[in-house]
Amino acid sequence: MIDSVSRWMGLLGRFQVLGGGLLVLAVLGIAVTYLTVEALPEPGEVVTPLVALGEMTMRTVWAIAAGLAVVGALVLRGGVLLTDAAEDLERIVHTDDLDQQHLEMALSRLRSFYRVELLLTGLAAAGAVAWAATVWT
Repeated sequence: MIDSVSRWMGLLGRFQVLGGGLLVLAVLGIAVTYLTVEALPEPGEVVTPLVALGEMTMRTVWAIAAGLAVVGALVLRGGVLLTDAAEDLERIVHTDDLDQQHLEMALSRLRSFYRVELLLTGLAAAGAVAWAATVWT
């Protein structure tokens, strides 16, 4: 049973690493692209932007980008912790003797994973409350 659970944990952890890494890379790529394009304006030419942000200031846009980067980094970290815990559990299952050190490391990493997930859930709840407050006022 531990072997089956560790395989699923490893799979979920790898998907989290992939998703978190892609989110961080996407935010950083968009930021670098924006900064590069804004740094090289055409001389004497007035160009209207392709996308109008409405009443959002650039400070708000950068805050949202930073928030997305933090969420991506937390998802990435959670995936790494879950994958490492799964590998420790697999070491316990596939060795002849019960290694107490690997069991302690697996449980410690799982505890850290759930703390990261609790933080992500809190951030999502705070974001939902903030969004609801702006929509219903």
